[in-house]
Amino acid sequence: MEVNHGSGLGGTENAEDIYFNPFEKTFKFVMFCMVVGMIYPYPKMTRMWQIAAICFYLIIPNPSSSIVVYDVIEAYKEGDMDCIFRHIIVMGPFITHYLKMVLMYIYRSNAKLLLEEMNEYFEKLNSKPLSHKLIAKKWLTKSFFLEKSWAYCVLAGSFSFPIMAICKNIYSTLFDEYPRRYCIQELRSPFSGSNLDSPFYEIMFINTCMASCMYYINFNGYDGFFVQLILHTALRIAVCGESLKDAFNIDDSVLRRRAVCMVIKEHIAICNFINRINVLFQHWMSIITSYMVIHFCVCVFFLSKRSGLQESQFLCAAFASVMYLFMICAVGGLIQDESEKLSDLFYECGWERISDPDCRRLLVFMIARAQKPLQVQTIAMYNVNLQLFVKVLKMAYSLFTFLQQT
Repeated sequence: MEVNHGSGLGGTENAEDIYFNPFEKTFKFVMFCMVVGMIYPYPKMTRMWQIAAICFYLIIPNPSSSIVVYDVIEAYKEGDMDCIFRHIIVMGPFITHYLKMVLMYIYRSNAKLLLEEMNEYFEKLNSKPLSHKLIAKKWLTKSFFLEKSWAYCVLAGSFSFPIMAICKNIYSTLFDEYPRRYCIQELRSPFSGSNLDSPFYEIMFINTCMASCMYYINFNGYDGFFVQLILHTALRIAVCGESLKDAFNIDDSVLRRRAVCMVIKEHIAICNFINRINVLFQHWMSIITSYMVIHFCVCVFFLSKRSGLQESQFLCAAFASVMYLFMICAVGGLIQDESEKLSDLFYECGWERISDPDCRRLLVFMIARAQKPLQVQTIAMYNVNLQLFVKVLKMAYSLFTFLQQT
């Protein structure tokens, strides 16, 4: 879905100047993250290879995750809740990495159909008139912007801990009288000696950096794919409204009715497309919204007991989590907003100039169906929009006040 521009006559843009490539060639970074993160629905990959890939990703962070489990057990014995909360903040989002791999494995055929339909639609769009291509170009510009914004948001959440640890180590080496080491994540060593002793420190540092890279790749691949699917749906809705306007500009009654029927088929295809998106992502949307209530509460509760810059990485991670959920809900609500406009686009298609009763009857049904907006939903039938984002924050704050009073 890459847009290539040529030079039109007199500085104007022609339909031939705009060409759309498939998903794989357009959103190369999202595609790269999906492939490396083993969540791309390979058509020829067997189930055993996919299961083996999930197991391989389980093995990579095994040293640090095993030490985290040991540290949590010891902290529980000592009644050190701050230590437990600290590990929940870090390990909670990381565990979802494997959950998304499993969900994509279960619904891989559905994901493959979505990708194929996206590529097929943009192949057809290359033969459409200029007005349709300009609408698609506008939405693709938004897609490219969100792709970069999403990458920066996930970057802040993924690498805040390694970057802060590296900065502290450099500062201590240059300015402290007695330089010391700083861990990415404070973990007690199960062996004799300190957690800052070699080679335990180096192994944990490298392994935690690898886990951060896995986190970054997974969230850019899986959630980035969700964002692009939603924006693709919004693009198709906008082009659908423009197609009906073009249909009512046709003078021949037979060709006009045929064009109107094609618009109806496209609207039905859009509805089926968003239904497939819900099947693929509704379990994840349900889990992540429920988890974020606990995550936000634990972050605020943990940071409320800290002061200064010693826990700045947790503050950065909490902010990135808020931005993550905000972008998910904002993009999810975009479908509802755009589909609500579709009935207006149908009404403003120029039907009043046509006296064809058959087309007018069809238009009545089209406007009536467009009154029901398309929505991204969780399993509990909550609509994924900014209202859900506000609801999650309110529930997290209520849980936070409860923890403070206990």
